[in-house]
Amino acid sequence: MVKTLFEINHSGPRSGSDTLLCEWGERYCCYTVYNQESNSLAGLHYFTFDSPASTEEVDNIIRLLKSEGLRYSRVVFCSGFPQALLVPRQYFTETESPAAVLNGDKRMIYFHDPVGEWQVVNNYAFPKSIYRQVEEAFGTIEMKHVYTTSLKTYNGHTAGAQVAVDFTPKTFRVVVKRDGQVLLAQMYDYTAPLDVVYFLLKIFQELQLPKEETHLVLSGLVEEASALYRELHSYFQNIHFAEPSGLPLIKMEHPAHFFASIYNLALCVS
Repeated sequence: MVKTLFEINHSGPRSGSDTLLCEWGERYCCYTVYNQESNSLAGLHYFTFDSPASTEEVDNIIRLLKSEGLRYSRVVFCSGFPQALLVPRQYFTETESPAAVLNGDKRMIYFHDPVGEWQVVNNYAFPKSIYRQVEEAFGTIEMKHVYTTSLKTYNGHTAGAQVAVDFTPKTFRVVVKRDGQVLLAQMYDYTAPLDVVYFLLKIFQELQLPKEETHLVLSGLVEEASALYRELHSYFQNIHFAEPSGLPLIKMEHPAHFFASIYNLALCVS
């Protein structure tokens, strides 16, 4: 069942230069429209699923994406699925996707994003059934992955050691950077705040990250007044929220870090 979590309606002029931006993960989907002429985003819709989206649910969302009858100049989808692998650029080859070799799931279609800023290539998978439905509806589609957009954009913090944590429904993703290197990019499921604490403590321990110096940068569906934040603050003191920049922020009552991921995507295609 598709549930609407946020719905910020589109406003302002529309034009043929509009780009549809859509991020899709295992339990959620969100989209907005980027206008190149005004360099701004118009509206934002965020949906959640009780389980991975069915064919019918995908069709319902595609109808919403096309509901205004606008012909977009570009359609960009960003994968929020966990099947992704960062490979040092010098070891990457296009002959066979490392993600395909490790994952081996024929229900997925595979892509790769060069991330020159970090000298890596992100190899990732996206469900073939969703991709085919979207391709049939829109034609040419550009693909990216949430790790790529996170690594290619500035989160407002310059600390040399950072653990960036982005929360989506029932999952969170972690990207660890230290001294100009990417040490980890991984997604985890969780049902309670202590699940998140456990995974982060293990990451800090295994990667030997000093808790006092390492910035824990939060984004996505987490509020300062939430039980999740309070639990994290019991174990980590150096906590910050991501600060999206580079585009005018959508006018809304929710904090900007809620939608940092979709801002990252917009910056990568602007």
